[in-house]
Amino acid sequence: MKLFLFISIIYYIIQSILAIHNPSIRLKKNELTLTKIEIPQEFAKKQLSGLAWYRDSLLFVLPERLLEPGGCSCIFAIRKDVLTTAFSTQKISSYQKISIQVLPNVDLSLAQGFEALCFVNDTVFLTLERDDHTAFLLKGIFYASENKIQLIKSVVIEHKLNKVLRNATMEGVLFFNQKLYCFHESNGIANNNSTANASVYNTKLEFVEYMPMDALEYRLTDVSAVANKKFYALNYYYFEKEFKNYRPDNDLLLNKISQNDSHFRYIENNSYLKKVERIVEFKITENRIVLNKEKVYYLKLDQISRNIEGIEILTYQNKNYFIISTDAFPDDGLYFTKMN
Repeated sequence: MKLFLFISIIYYIIQSILAIHNPSIRLKKNELTLTKIEIPQEFAKKQLSGLAWYRDSLLFVLPERLLEPGGCSCIFAIRKDVLTTAFSTQKISSYQKISIQVLPNVDLSLAQGFEALCFVNDTVFLTLERDDHTAFLLKGIFYASENKIQLIKSVVIEHKLNKVLRNATMEGVLFFNQKLYCFHESNGIANNNSTANASVYNTKLEFVEYMPMDALEYRLTDVSAVANKKFYALNYYYFEKEFKNYRPDNDLLLNKISQNDSHFRYIENNSYLKKVERIVEFKITENRIVLNKEKVYYLKLDQISRNIEGIEILTYQNKNYFIISTDAFPDDGLYFTKMN
């Protein structure tokens, strides 16, 4: 017994020394496990993208291929009580279909895929990727009694990476302090030189400013609503498919990975991850969007990467949960996990 105790102490000391000399190594697990919710058949193969709450009671699930021939032609919406019931049943029992109507004067030229949305009362704002590697910011009105959204205006979002990166545009939009913040999916050092920026608009879709933000390696694929000036962002990357676009380096969040975590094996040159699924926290200050380097949620990896595309926060029985959507790779899906 004494020998076993002695060996255990020596092992712990050795691991502690390794952790001190290698900031990538921590001794306890630091990952969240996603629980999958069975989605209705109609959701399948629609390439689910952004998530957003309408009045904290109805979760909108945005299909990417919304207006294409043979596409969905509607947005899905799930009541909050249906979603919380799914925490135990792991199945969506009912949902609503919100039809889309586009006014004739709304420019949708080169439209490709819807990426994100947010609500301001009954007004909805969406981002729509275009074939020329730019994106629209769209404004619409939600008529709840008719289960209909009418799109009334569009503008091309200004950003310095427009037409620079292939298949990479504006992946997130949120409302804060009477302004709309639009986020490009590339915010790493390689593509942004000195600093990344969010494109800020007023609710009339007039450009206001670029807001500097801390660098975030890999892809930013959606953002949650803001609470207390803070919001969460999905941070995803799959090296084999995306290295040429993003060229990650100097990931400042590696020190939050434990040697027992599924991400540990993907650390490359103690500098970046070749595969990552995580959630990060930002805070909007007066003149900058600041990354909280002490608060990062790594998601336990599956053998096949999940293209995580949508995020929102759900509060239930005084506990906070992340709601996550994935698109067609490996399949369309909804997931939840409790925030620790």
